[in-house]
Amino acid sequence: MLATLLFACAPVYRFPGPLGSLGQEPAPHVQPDERVVRRRSREPAVVPWEADGQVVAMAAAKFVGADCLMVDAQRYRWDCSGLVEAAMAAVGVSVKGSGADLLAQARELGVTHRKKKPWPGDVAFFDNTWDRNDNGLLDDPLSHVGIVESVDPDGTITVIHLSSSAGVTRLYMNLGQPDINQDENGKVLNSILRRKQKGDSLRTRYLAGELCFGFASFWRAADAVADEPQD
Repeated sequence: MLATLLFACAPVYRFPGPLGSLGQEPAPHVQPDERVVRRRSREPAVVPWEADGQVVAMAAAKFVGADCLMVDAQRYRWDCSGLVEAAMAAVGVSVKGSGADLLAQARELGVTHRKKKPWPGDVAFFDNTWDRNDNGLLDDPLSHVGIVESVDPDGTITVIHLSSSAGVTRLYMNLGQPDINQDENGKVLNSILRRKQKGDSLRTRYLAGELCFGFASFWRAADAVADEPQD
């Protein structure tokens, strides 16, 4: 059984896994046959290696409804990137900083991608979710981040994120139908991620699928190089 994450500002215990080296300076490049792949200890593995992304998603899900972000007695910032830091820390991955910082780290590790169906555990990046610099223009890249929890067969992605108004909740997006809020059956395909404001231009987008920039699979970096970004 996976260790239970405890909240209400109680310590959150880490999941085991071979991911603790992330967030450090990148190792020098070596040829593939010289790579040393970190393996789990000889003790029985709690989860298979390939399930590490799902474990990240499970760690993020444990924060839904929480009133603070605490892991191993360390409190993390109460914002969207703080949630990513906390969820990753719960599985032994060290990432730090804003959305732009996280993307820079992901690019150094070679784990960014723009697939329409990401993997559970991926970090999702969004642009222009709010007018961060208060200038009325759509020039606010990497303004929000979250963690992919699951992907439905129809391509609808569930993302766990932290908003200032609602705390840690779930949002939905479908990159195959990014400009549709709900389908004919009432299923939400894309959550409204940006609030409409006076002065918004015709170019302003509001749905999650329209605002998604791409993804980063930090959990893959310890075992494999992710696919190159795909536009």
